[in-house]
Amino acid sequence: MIRLSPVASVRERVVYIMQCRLRSLLPINRTTPLPPLSPDALNYGLYCDSRMLLVATPSGISLAPEGGAHQSINTPLISMAQPGLTGYEPSYADELAVIMRWGFAHMVRTDDGAEAGDGGGGSVYLRLSTRSLPQPKRTAISASVTRIGAEGEDVAAEGDALDILRGGRWLRGEEDGGAEALTLTPPHEGTQLIVAHCGVVAPEAHAAVAQLIETSFNGDATAVSHLQVTSPDLLYNGWSARSETAHPRRGNGGGGFFVPPGEAHAETLLRDVPRDAPIVSVLDGHAASLGWLGSVFGHQQAALGVSRFGQSGDVPDLYRTYGIDTEAIVDAATAALETQLRQGAKK
Repeated sequence: MIRLSPVASVRERVVYIMQCRLRSLLPINRTTPLPPLSPDALNYGLYCDSRMLLVATPSGISLAPEGGAHQSINTPLISMAQPGLTGYEPSYADELAVIMRWGFAHMVRTDDGAEAGDGGGGSVYLRLSTRSLPQPKRTAISASVTRIGAEGEDVAAEGDALDILRGGRWLRGEEDGGAEALTLTPPHEGTQLIVAHCGVVAPEAHAAVAQLIETSFNGDATAVSHLQVTSPDLLYNGWSARSETAHPRRGNGGGGFFVPPGEAHAETLLRDVPRDAPIVSVLDGHAASLGWLGSVFGHQQAALGVSRFGQSGDVPDLYRTYGIDTEAIVDAATAALETQLRQGAKK
Protein backbone atom coordinates (compact mmCIF):
# COMPACT_ATOMS: atom_id res chain seq x y z
CA MET A 1 0.00 0.00 0.00
CA ILE A 2 1.25 3.49 -0.91
CA ARG A 3 0.23 6.12 1.62
CA LEU A 4 -0.16 9.81 0.86
CA SER A 5 -0.29 12.55 3.45
CA PRO A 6 -3.49 14.65 3.44
CA VAL A 7 -1.28 17.75 3.20
CA ALA A 8 0.89 16.43 0.36
CA SER A 9 2.20 18.90 -2.19
CA VAL A 10 1.07 18.98 -5.82
CA ARG A 11 4.30 17.23 -6.87
CA GLU A 12 3.80 14.49 -4.27
CA ARG A 13 0.25 13.93 -5.48
CA VAL A 14 1.37 13.53 -9.11
CA VAL A 15 4.13 11.09 -8.10
CA TYR A 16 1.63 9.15 -5.98
CA ILE A 17 -0.79 8.75 -8.89
CA MET A 18 1.99 7.68 -11.26
CA GLN A 19 3.28 5.10 -8.75
CA CYS A 20 -0.19 3.62 -8.41
CA ARG A 21 -0.54 3.52 -12.18
CA LEU A 22 2.77 1.70 -12.63
CA ARG A 23 1.95 -0.85 -9.93
CA SER A 24 -1.62 -1.44 -11.20
CA LEU A 25 -3.09 -0.09 -7.98
CA LEU A 26 -6.35 1.80 -7.65
CA PRO A 27 -5.58 5.12 -5.93
CA ILE A 28 -8.27 6.66 -3.74
CA ASN A 29 -7.59 10.30 -2.95
CA ARG A 30 -9.66 12.21 -0.42
CA THR A 31 -9.20 15.96 -0.61
CA THR A 32 -10.99 19.14 0.38
CA PRO A 33 -12.06 20.98 -1.64
CA LEU A 34 -11.49 19.44 -5.05
CA PRO A 35 -10.50 20.15 -7.78
CA PRO A 36 -9.50 23.79 -6.97
CA LEU A 37 -6.92 22.52 -4.46
CA SER A 38 -4.61 21.25 -7.22
CA PRO A 39 -6.15 21.85 -10.67
CA ASP A 40 -2.88 21.61 -12.60
CA ALA A 41 -1.97 18.25 -11.09
CA LEU A 42 -5.46 16.91 -11.70
CA ASN A 43 -5.60 18.11 -15.30
CA TYR A 44 -2.12 16.76 -16.08
CA GLY A 45 -2.84 13.41 -14.47
CA LEU A 46 -6.08 12.98 -16.43
CA TYR A 47 -4.39 14.08 -19.65
CA CYS A 48 -1.89 11.25 -19.09
CA ASP A 49 -4.83 8.85 -18.57
CA SER A 50 -4.08 8.30 -14.89
CA ARG A 51 -6.85 6.44 -13.09
CA MET A 52 -8.04 7.45 -9.63
CA LEU A 53 -11.09 7.69 -7.41
CA LEU A 54 -11.31 11.25 -6.10
CA VAL A 55 -13.42 11.68 -2.96
CA ALA A 56 -14.16 15.34 -2.28
CA THR A 57 -15.65 16.43 1.01
CA PRO A 58 -17.25 18.62 2.08
CA SER A 59 -19.62 19.84 -0.62
CA GLY A 60 -21.00 23.35 -0.56
CA ILE A 61 -22.32 25.36 2.36
CA SER A 62 -23.36 22.17 4.17
CA LEU A 63 -19.96 22.51 5.83
CA ALA A 64 -21.72 25.19 7.81
CA PRO A 65 -19.26 25.86 10.68
CA GLU A 66 -16.20 26.69 8.55
CA GLY A 67 -17.16 29.48 6.17
CA GLY A 68 -16.64 30.26 2.50
CA ALA A 69 -13.00 29.27 1.99
CA HIS A 70 -13.78 25.56 2.46
CA GLN A 71 -17.32 25.55 1.08
CA SER A 72 -16.88 24.41 -2.52
CA ILE A 73 -19.52 25.88 -4.82
CA ASN A 74 -18.34 25.35 -8.40
CA THR A 75 -17.07 21.77 -8.14
CA PRO A 76 -20.09 20.22 -9.94
CA LEU A 77 -19.36 22.47 -12.93
CA ILE A 78 -15.65 21.57 -12.89
CA SER A 79 -16.39 17.86 -12.97
CA MET A 80 -18.83 18.43 -15.86
CA ALA A 81 -16.14 20.24 -17.88
CA GLN A 82 -13.08 18.09 -17.09
CA PRO A 83 -12.27 15.44 -19.73
CA GLY A 84 -11.48 11.97 -18.42
CA LEU A 85 -13.34 12.47 -15.14
CA THR A 86 -16.84 11.14 -14.44
CA GLY A 87 -18.51 12.94 -11.54
CA TYR A 88 -21.24 11.69 -9.19
CA GLU A 89 -23.08 13.25 -6.26
CA PRO A 90 -25.29 10.65 -4.54
CA SER A 91 -27.68 11.39 -1.69
CA TYR A 92 -27.46 8.12 0.27
CA ALA A 93 -24.95 5.43 1.21
CA ASP A 94 -26.48 2.59 -0.82
CA GLU A 95 -26.25 4.75 -3.94
CA LEU A 96 -22.61 5.45 -3.13
CA ALA A 97 -21.98 1.68 -2.91
CA VAL A 98 -23.46 1.19 -6.38
CA ILE A 99 -21.31 3.98 -7.82
CA MET A 100 -18.09 2.80 -6.17
CA ARG A 101 -18.54 -0.76 -7.40
CA TRP A 102 -18.90 0.53 -10.94
CA GLY A 103 -16.12 3.07 -10.40
CA PHE A 104 -13.46 0.50 -9.55
CA ALA A 105 -14.31 -1.49 -12.67
CA HIS A 106 -14.30 1.70 -14.74
CA MET A 107 -10.85 2.63 -13.46
CA VAL A 108 -9.28 -0.57 -14.83
CA ARG A 109 -11.29 -0.67 -18.04
CA THR A 110 -9.32 -0.40 -21.29
CA ASP A 111 -10.77 -0.40 -24.79
CA ASP A 112 -8.34 -0.73 -27.66
CA GLY A 113 -8.48 2.32 -29.87
CA ALA A 114 -10.53 4.43 -27.44
CA GLU A 115 -9.26 7.86 -26.51
CA ALA A 116 -8.54 8.57 -22.86
CA GLY A 117 -11.80 9.30 -21.08
CA ASP A 118 -13.91 8.59 -24.17
CA GLY A 119 -15.59 5.30 -23.35
CA GLY A 120 -12.36 3.47 -22.54
CA GLY A 121 -12.46 3.89 -18.78
CA GLY A 122 -11.17 6.77 -16.70
CA SER A 123 -11.20 8.42 -13.31
CA VAL A 124 -14.18 8.93 -11.02
CA TYR A 125 -15.03 11.96 -8.88
CA LEU A 126 -17.36 11.69 -5.87
CA ARG A 127 -18.75 14.94 -4.48
CA LEU A 128 -19.81 13.95 -0.96
CA SER A 129 -20.78 15.72 2.24
CA THR A 130 -20.04 15.55 5.94
CA ARG A 131 -23.72 16.23 6.69
CA SER A 132 -25.46 13.22 8.25
CA LEU A 133 -28.74 12.18 6.62
CA PRO A 134 -31.29 9.56 7.73
CA GLN A 135 -30.93 6.60 5.37
CA PRO A 136 -33.98 5.21 3.54
CA LYS A 137 -34.99 1.65 4.31
CA ARG A 138 -34.67 -0.17 1.02
CA THR A 139 -32.81 -3.18 -0.38
CA ALA A 140 -33.59 -3.17 -4.09
CA ILE A 141 -30.80 -0.81 -5.17
CA SER A 142 -27.85 -2.61 -3.62
CA ALA A 143 -29.29 -6.01 -4.51
CA SER A 144 -29.64 -5.09 -8.18
CA VAL A 145 -25.89 -4.69 -8.60
CA THR A 146 -24.78 -8.27 -8.92
CA ARG A 147 -21.05 -8.25 -9.49
CA ILE A 148 -17.93 -6.46 -10.56
CA GLY A 149 -16.90 -7.76 -13.94
CA ALA A 150 -13.50 -9.07 -14.91
CA GLU A 151 -10.93 -6.57 -16.12
CA GLY A 152 -12.32 -4.70 -19.08
CA GLU A 153 -15.96 -5.14 -18.06
CA ASP A 154 -18.37 -2.87 -16.25
CA VAL A 155 -20.50 -3.69 -13.26
CA ALA A 156 -23.60 -5.65 -14.15
CA ALA A 157 -26.51 -3.44 -13.09
CA GLU A 158 -30.21 -3.19 -13.79
CA GLY A 159 -33.27 -1.20 -12.78
CA ASP A 160 -32.72 1.63 -10.33
CA ALA A 161 -29.01 0.82 -9.99
CA LEU A 162 -28.54 1.35 -13.72
CA ASP A 163 -30.42 4.66 -13.57
CA ILE A 164 -28.19 5.77 -10.68
CA LEU A 165 -25.14 5.04 -12.82
CA ARG A 166 -26.68 6.79 -15.81
CA GLY A 167 -27.09 9.95 -13.75
CA GLY A 168 -30.69 10.20 -12.58
CA ARG A 169 -33.84 8.36 -11.54
CA TRP A 170 -37.47 9.01 -10.67
CA LEU A 171 -38.39 8.26 -7.07
CA ARG A 172 -41.23 5.75 -6.97
CA GLY A 173 -43.72 4.32 -4.51
CA GLU A 174 -43.00 5.21 -0.89
CA GLU A 175 -39.28 5.53 -1.47
CA ASP A 176 -39.11 9.26 -0.80
CA GLY A 177 -36.96 9.70 2.29
CA GLY A 178 -38.93 12.48 3.92
CA ALA A 179 -40.69 12.38 7.25
CA GLU A 180 -43.97 11.54 5.52
CA ALA A 181 -44.44 8.45 3.37
CA LEU A 182 -45.43 9.62 -0.10
CA THR A 183 -46.72 7.45 -2.92
CA LEU A 184 -44.68 8.98 -5.76
CA THR A 185 -45.06 8.27 -9.46
CA PRO A 186 -42.89 8.93 -12.53
CA PRO A 187 -44.14 11.62 -14.93
CA HIS A 188 -47.42 11.02 -16.76
CA GLU A 189 -50.01 13.10 -18.58
CA GLY A 190 -51.40 14.43 -15.28
CA THR A 191 -48.07 15.60 -13.86
CA GLN A 192 -48.14 19.31 -13.05
CA LEU A 193 -44.76 19.90 -11.37
CA ILE A 194 -41.25 18.41 -11.27
CA VAL A 195 -38.90 18.79 -8.30
CA ALA A 196 -35.31 17.76 -9.09
CA HIS A 197 -32.58 17.55 -6.45
CA CYS A 198 -28.96 16.46 -6.33
CA GLY A 199 -26.93 15.35 -3.34
CA VAL A 200 -27.19 16.39 0.27
CA VAL A 201 -30.31 18.60 -0.05
CA ALA A 202 -32.49 15.48 -0.34
CA PRO A 203 -34.36 16.09 2.96
CA GLU A 204 -35.29 19.63 1.94
CA ALA A 205 -36.50 18.44 -1.46
CA HIS A 206 -38.52 15.61 0.11
CA ALA A 207 -40.17 17.99 2.57
CA ALA A 208 -40.95 20.48 -0.20
CA VAL A 209 -42.61 17.77 -2.31
CA ALA A 210 -44.79 16.73 0.65
CA GLN A 211 -45.76 20.33 1.39
CA LEU A 212 -46.58 21.12 -2.24
CA ILE A 213 -48.74 18.02 -2.59
CA GLU A 214 -50.69 19.05 0.49
CA THR A 215 -51.04 22.78 -0.11
CA SER A 216 -51.01 23.20 -3.89
CA PHE A 217 -52.59 19.97 -5.13
CA ASN A 218 -55.08 19.06 -2.37
CA GLY A 219 -53.17 15.93 -1.41
CA ASP A 220 -52.90 14.56 -4.96
CA ALA A 221 -49.46 12.91 -4.91
CA THR A 222 -49.69 12.07 -8.61
CA ALA A 223 -49.46 15.78 -9.51
CA VAL A 224 -45.78 16.03 -8.49
CA SER A 225 -42.91 13.87 -9.68
CA HIS A 226 -39.56 13.85 -7.90
CA LEU A 227 -36.34 13.47 -9.88
CA GLN A 228 -33.09 12.58 -8.14
CA VAL A 229 -29.98 13.52 -10.12
CA THR A 230 -26.93 11.45 -9.17
CA SER A 231 -24.62 12.84 -11.86
CA PRO A 232 -25.13 16.26 -13.48
CA ASP A 233 -21.96 15.41 -15.40
CA LEU A 234 -23.34 12.31 -17.13
CA LEU A 235 -26.80 13.73 -17.72
CA TYR A 236 -25.52 16.94 -19.28
CA ASN A 237 -22.70 15.48 -21.34
CA GLY A 238 -24.85 12.61 -22.56
CA TRP A 239 -27.50 15.10 -23.70
CA SER A 240 -25.03 17.54 -25.26
CA ALA A 241 -23.29 14.69 -27.07
CA ARG A 242 -26.61 13.64 -28.60
CA SER A 243 -27.25 17.27 -29.59
CA GLU A 244 -23.90 17.64 -31.35
CA THR A 245 -24.68 15.49 -34.36
CA ALA A 246 -21.43 16.46 -36.04
CA HIS A 247 -19.46 15.01 -33.12
CA PRO A 248 -21.55 12.19 -31.62
CA ARG A 249 -20.60 10.76 -28.23
CA ARG A 250 -18.08 13.51 -27.52
CA GLY A 251 -18.01 15.60 -24.37
CA ASN A 252 -16.39 15.06 -21.00
CA GLY A 253 -15.92 11.30 -21.27
CA GLY A 254 -19.24 10.50 -19.69
CA GLY A 255 -21.55 11.00 -22.64
CA GLY A 256 -21.27 7.49 -24.01
CA PHE A 257 -21.58 5.47 -20.81
CA PHE A 258 -24.88 3.64 -20.25
CA VAL A 259 -26.58 5.54 -23.08
CA PRO A 260 -28.67 3.45 -25.50
CA PRO A 261 -28.31 4.41 -29.18
CA GLY A 262 -30.60 7.19 -30.27
CA GLU A 263 -31.49 8.79 -26.93
CA ALA A 264 -29.65 10.41 -24.03
CA HIS A 265 -30.68 9.50 -20.48
CA ALA A 266 -31.82 13.08 -19.80
CA GLU A 267 -34.20 12.73 -22.75
CA THR A 268 -35.44 9.38 -21.46
CA LEU A 269 -36.13 10.86 -18.02
CA LEU A 270 -37.93 13.98 -19.22
CA ARG A 271 -39.71 12.72 -22.33
CA ASP A 272 -43.02 12.01 -20.54
CA VAL A 273 -43.11 15.27 -18.59
CA PRO A 274 -45.96 17.45 -19.92
CA ARG A 275 -44.59 20.57 -21.60
CA ASP A 276 -46.59 22.86 -19.30
CA ALA A 277 -45.19 21.28 -16.10
CA PRO A 278 -42.42 23.50 -14.64
CA ILE A 279 -39.19 22.11 -13.18
CA VAL A 280 -37.68 23.29 -9.90
CA SER A 281 -34.10 22.12 -9.37
CA VAL A 282 -31.97 22.44 -6.25
CA LEU A 283 -28.49 21.43 -5.06
CA ASP A 284 -25.83 22.63 -2.63
CA GLY A 285 -23.65 23.94 -5.45
CA HIS A 286 -23.89 26.28 -8.41
CA ALA A 287 -27.42 26.40 -9.85
CA ALA A 288 -26.08 26.06 -13.40
CA SER A 289 -25.20 22.44 -12.66
CA LEU A 290 -28.89 21.55 -13.08
CA GLY A 291 -30.13 24.77 -14.69
CA TRP A 292 -30.06 23.26 -18.19
CA LEU A 293 -32.69 20.55 -17.51
CA GLY A 294 -35.54 22.68 -18.83
CA SER A 295 -33.70 23.10 -22.14
CA VAL A 296 -33.95 19.40 -23.02
CA PHE A 297 -37.61 19.71 -24.08
CA GLY A 298 -38.35 23.39 -23.45
CA HIS A 299 -39.80 23.28 -19.93
CA GLN A 300 -40.01 26.34 -17.73
CA GLN A 301 -37.44 25.98 -14.94
CA ALA A 302 -36.47 27.63 -11.66
CA ALA A 303 -32.90 26.65 -10.73
CA LEU A 304 -31.88 27.01 -7.08
CA GLY A 305 -28.28 26.80 -5.88
CA VAL A 306 -25.36 28.70 -4.37
CA SER A 307 -23.53 31.38 -6.37
CA ARG A 308 -21.59 33.34 -3.74
CA PHE A 309 -19.20 32.63 -0.88
CA GLY A 310 -20.73 30.93 2.12
CA GLN A 311 -20.69 31.97 5.77
CA SER A 312 -20.26 30.29 9.13
CA GLY A 313 -23.47 29.16 10.79
CA ASP A 314 -25.70 26.13 11.08
CA VAL A 315 -27.18 24.25 8.14
CA PRO A 316 -30.81 25.45 8.42
CA ASP A 317 -29.77 29.10 8.69
CA LEU A 318 -27.37 28.91 5.74
CA TYR A 319 -29.81 26.97 3.56
CA ARG A 320 -32.43 29.64 4.29
CA THR A 321 -30.00 32.52 3.62
CA TYR A 322 -28.84 31.07 0.30
CA GLY A 323 -32.27 29.96 -0.86
CA ILE A 324 -31.96 26.16 -0.96
CA ASP A 325 -34.15 25.21 1.99
CA THR A 326 -37.64 23.71 1.90
CA GLU A 327 -39.36 27.11 1.97
CA ALA A 328 -37.27 28.35 -0.98
CA ILE A 329 -38.17 25.27 -3.03
CA VAL A 330 -41.87 25.69 -2.24
CA ASP A 331 -41.77 29.40 -3.06
CA ALA A 332 -40.00 28.76 -6.38
CA ALA A 333 -42.50 26.04 -7.30
CA THR A 334 -45.48 28.21 -6.38
CA ALA A 335 -44.16 31.10 -8.46
CA ALA A 336 -43.51 28.80 -11.41
CA LEU A 337 -47.02 27.34 -11.22
CA GLU A 338 -48.55 30.82 -11.06
CA THR A 339 -46.52 31.91 -14.09
CA GLN A 340 -47.65 28.82 -15.97
CA LEU A 341 -51.31 29.60 -15.14
CA ARG A 342 -50.97 33.19 -16.37
CA GLN A 343 -49.34 32.05 -19.59
CA GLY A 344 -52.09 29.46 -20.10
CA ALA A 345 -54.78 32.08 -19.56
CA LYS A 346 -53.32 34.26 -22.33
CA LYS A 347 -53.52 31.50 -24.90
